[in-house]
Amino acid sequence: MVDNANIQFMWPINERSYCCGRKYLIRSYSSASDSFYTTYNVINPDTGENLRLKVSESNPNCYISGSLRKWFYGKLAASRDLNKTNLFKCIKLLSELIGISLGILWNGNIRSVELGMSVHLKRNQELIIPSLLTYGRLKRKQIGIETVEFTGTKKSFICYDKLEEVAKKNLSKKIREKLKKNNFILRLEHKIKAPSAPEYAGRVNSLKDIYRNWENLLDNVYFTLKEKVEKDVLFSSDLGLSSGKYTQTEMIYIYAFRGMKTNGMNNVFTFVNSSSKFRSKRSGNRKKLLEIYNTYKSNEGHNILNDIYQKVWNRAEYLKS
Repeated sequence: MVDNANIQFMWPINERSYCCGRKYLIRSYSSASDSFYTTYNVINPDTGENLRLKVSESNPNCYISGSLRKWFYGKLAASRDLNKTNLFKCIKLLSELIGISLGILWNGNIRSVELGMSVHLKRNQELIIPSLLTYGRLKRKQIGIETVEFTGTKKSFICYDKLEEVAKKNLSKKIREKLKKNNFILRLEHKIKAPSAPEYAGRVNSLKDIYRNWENLLDNVYFTLKEKVEKDVLFSSDLGLSSGKYTQTEMIYIYAFRGMKTNGMNNVFTFVNSSSKFRSKRSGNRKKLLEIYNTYKSNEGHNILNDIYQKVWNRAEYLKS
């Protein structure tokens, strides 16, 4: 679950068995802005991947940054996630290679961290990504059908096609298209820029906190997708309308539905809210329009969506081990 992280910890100078004498610590170039620190690459001997270690020569402040997941598994295992057991093994190995007590790393302050999972799905389920419409007050950004990100000042939630990302970097176009034909890897990720974010307060201040709250944090990724993000079910065609007669209300609903299909749901939401005389009714407008939209969609899309939810849940349960 833990991926990229930036961790600050207090490492007393008199407790350091000096860095430069360690085989898997390679001193690297420091920029002018890091002139008060000595920077090392911490090499994992099993994967060849490295994390960045910044050590102050004048005070106990030190920092570790990089992808713990990639460092532990290697870059070729792009869809593997750290489960609870392997997070502990990862931090233990890191402490041994640096020559620092496990407790110091375990209690270090999290400055930023990514928590997420990669879920193997079918290619016909890729429309889950552009289906994601809103997440609270976070700003939405979409890149093609491959990425949707909701961004705020303290946290972000991103969903993207992990297989597409990896294949672009490592495979020819022909092989990439063949692999993508039936396969799809959905990456769900919370990027926590400040541990004080209300949703995470007291749960991600340190690696120890993350370990203690591991199950709840995984559940939060699942429930963010299932319940907290509003969606437009894009997987199926519209229900056909019979040739029978309709009431005036039913006709209004049908034309509202067709307007959302033609112009996009967000555009209709914006138009209705800008035309509403009562500001307090805006959240009700959105809720009613979503209700209308889903009434005239077939059940096929909801079945696909439920299958996605189940696979995300299964992945979360596996990572709790």
